[in-house]
Amino acid sequence: MRTRLLPLLGCLAVACAAPDAPLDTRSLPIVGGEREAGYPAVGALALEEGGRYQGSFCTATLIDPRWALTAAHCVAGRRADRTLFYLGDDAVSRNGQRPPGRFVPVRRLRPHPQFALGAAVGLYDVALVELAEAVDDVAPIPLRRADLAPLRGEELVYVGFGVDDGVAQRGGGLKRRATLGLADLGATLFVSVSDGRSVCYGDSGGPALHPVDGGLEVVGINSSVFGGAPCAGGSIQVRVDAMAGFIDRTMGVGADCRAGDACECAAACGDNGVCDPLGCQAPAGCRSLIECLTGCNGGVGCTIRCFEAAGAESRARYEAVVACGAMQCDGAPDQGACLAERCPEPWGACLSDLPPGDADCGGLLACLGGCRDRACSFACYEDATADARAAYDGLAACVAEACAAFQGDPVPYNACANTACGEAWRACTPPDDCALTGGDCGAGAACLPATFGGRYCRASDDRALGAACDPRRVACADGAFCQDDGAGPRCQTVCTGPADCQSGQRCALIDDASEPFGTCSGCPDADGDGDCDATDCAPDDATRGPGQAEACDGRDADCDGRVDEGCGGDAGVVDAGAADAGPDAALLADAGPDASPPTPADATPTDATDPPDGPDASPADAAAGGVTVTAGGDGCRQGPGQPGGGLLLGLLLMALGWRRRRGASADRC
Repeated sequence: MRTRLLPLLGCLAVACAAPDAPLDTRSLPIVGGEREAGYPAVGALALEEGGRYQGSFCTATLIDPRWALTAAHCVAGRRADRTLFYLGDDAVSRNGQRPPGRFVPVRRLRPHPQFALGAAVGLYDVALVELAEAVDDVAPIPLRRADLAPLRGEELVYVGFGVDDGVAQRGGGLKRRATLGLADLGATLFVSVSDGRSVCYGDSGGPALHPVDGGLEVVGINSSVFGGAPCAGGSIQVRVDAMAGFIDRTMGVGADCRAGDACECAAACGDNGVCDPLGCQAPAGCRSLIECLTGCNGGVGCTIRCFEAAGAESRARYEAVVACGAMQCDGAPDQGACLAERCPEPWGACLSDLPPGDADCGGLLACLGGCRDRACSFACYEDATADARAAYDGLAACVAEACAAFQGDPVPYNACANTACGEAWRACTPPDDCALTGGDCGAGAACLPATFGGRYCRASDDRALGAACDPRRVACADGAFCQDDGAGPRCQTVCTGPADCQSGQRCALIDDASEPFGTCSGCPDADGDGDCDATDCAPDDATRGPGQAEACDGRDADCDGRVDEGCGGDAGVVDAGAADAGPDAALLADAGPDASPPTPADATPTDATDPPDGPDASPADAAAGGVTVTAGGDGCRQGPGQPGGGLLLGLLLMALGWRRRRGASADRC
């Protein structure tokens, strides 16, 4: 069973910050944008070390006289005393000298505490830069606090100091502007598409601006870019409406959520007193994250939502798997096998990180049987308990190994799956240990043996003994089974040995059943005289019946309708109603109009059936070439065609169901 690790969108790991030095040439401006001298509140973050100016590395927006808004990855790990906030339109270093413009010293750098540097998707990629002196001559740009959803599809204005050539990484440090459409939304991030224009390296931390009431509002913060060529695909921005709690609290204007009900739920209030916009959802596990990403097929908006749904620990486990896989399994044909072998600890931790559900393994199998796509299959798996998943994993692994030779050939594969892993099947679906002869399953269910061993109560059509039935279904009531007796399929009494059948019947067992199991064949013979009750004129008297010698005692001992014939004297009183009809007619008259013809004395019972080859033969029977039954117990004389009939093994459990389940989960991680 091949498995694979979903490769990360390589683009999502590329934050838009420029490398540290030489920043004047490697600051990775807005590609395809226009030089911009306006938007005075949008400035650059620049680096100065040892009295030498290094140039800009990110973009920031003045949102308060003492605070600038930027991306967390721009300032994480940096020193505030080496960072400057530049206001102007040209931040390029020229021989280590500052360009014209205003440089404001920085007091503190405050990245979001939940941001993880180097993460695949930059959740919480927001930071505040506290300035050492107030900027009172530039109007700050306010935040958008209303929901961003109504802006989907609209164009936003992007301003930044990044490069204008993502490949050559040239042109950084100059302010540029472009308009890009808002394409997709997550809970904390949104996606902007490129049409020849895009944000790029050095634009990180810069604003996505929306015109409102003759002014502007900040709706997003540039976080990362994606696409095959650098800065050619699109970009990801942090939603400021989702991060307003952190921004306000950091600036000292927001309330501590621990002091009231500021958050949507109590669980969303963090130790820092800030509401977490993702804190009210039950976090998905690492295994669920992999499954979710697999279903995205590279869609960036979908990928963002998968990461937002996962918990912090699950994201960390996934990052560990990715890091190990990048080093150990690059180019491996089966990444799942490679990860299991070379990265067992992070891989195992990720696969085991799945919050348990309530369904047992039998419920999991039943759920999988109704699935037709991967999403449904994994939802079934998520709903199962940890023990149920372990049992199912063991069964799946056993079948994958034991039946690999039959891959692509459904009939033998299904047969193998149902018989090769009995212990694993029973661990997944413990037997009911019901009585095959009935009494334990109740109405609407019948006890049957599974091909992998054990007895189970299966949903049944509940047809009564003797009723016509469909041998491709579990048709008969508990204690009965559908089998062809030569006159068509009908429900017959189940037996596990001679003692389960009436006198005169034999228990015809199925040779390839997982335990002794069959149906009672032949006719009942209550008095044991060798004559079927249906044709015996005295079914409770062993001294009377067809072929018996007359006892000359005034009784019709041989059931021919005449009394004491051949006894001499006055004996031989004739039954006038049958006297002229002959012995066979007399017998029929005695037995009733619906009686079968008399059984020849030399009739030989047979218990072997021909392979089912008619239109109603099930796939399982066709593959098996028919079913052989063997006789057990003492029988009575029978008319031609009474015994026998082939058992349709398709009823003996789940061959077709297993095929569906396996197909839905073969690629299970």
